Amino acid sequence: MSSPARARLNLTVDPAVRAYVDEVADDVRRRLLEQLNSADGPTALAVLGPPAEAAELMVSALPQPSPWADAVGPVYRTPAVRRLLGGVSRQALVDRARRHTLLALRTADDHLVWPTFQFEGSHPLAGLARVLGAFDRHVDEWTLASWLRTEQAALDQYSVVDWLRTGGDVDRAVEVAAATAARWQR
Repeated sequence: MSSPARARLNLTVDPAVRAYVDEVADDVRRRLLEQLNSADGPTALAVLGPPAEAAELMVSALPQPSPWADAVGPVYRTPAVRRLLGGVSRQALVDRARRHTLLALRTADDHLVWPTFQFEGSHPLAGLARVLGAFDRHVDEWTLASWLRTEQAALDQYSVVDWLRTGGDVDRAVEVAAATAARWQR
């Protein structure tokens, strides 16, 4: 690795983060070399394109920070959610967002991102679809995402997401959502 590339890696000083990145990089390096040294290596190299594009493809599966990171938290890009949910199609995800069973956020550059808080492992957070269904389809999705993570007095100071994640009553969360939706429509 060139010294400018190494210098860029020195931005992270947390030893645990450094160890994690090093382990992932070593594993990716090993797997990539195995694939590129195989009989299909030249074809794979052409498909991967320039190294920067290959790296972008690899990190696209990671949760991405957003400008709303404090309020909304990290987000997944669409390819990551498709994999997370077992290979569902892009259209199936868009349909779920349209039906308000998953929350998609449209970025300024017209991409959809998906808040990570709405997933538990490889499944949507139980009860969240019912909460989302309480809101009009015209509610600003960024505002809704922020609201879902804001403490609610009616939920004993839990956010809706934390309430659901800790096994709180879904009907109560839906009632709070319906009351909020009614206020927002005034």
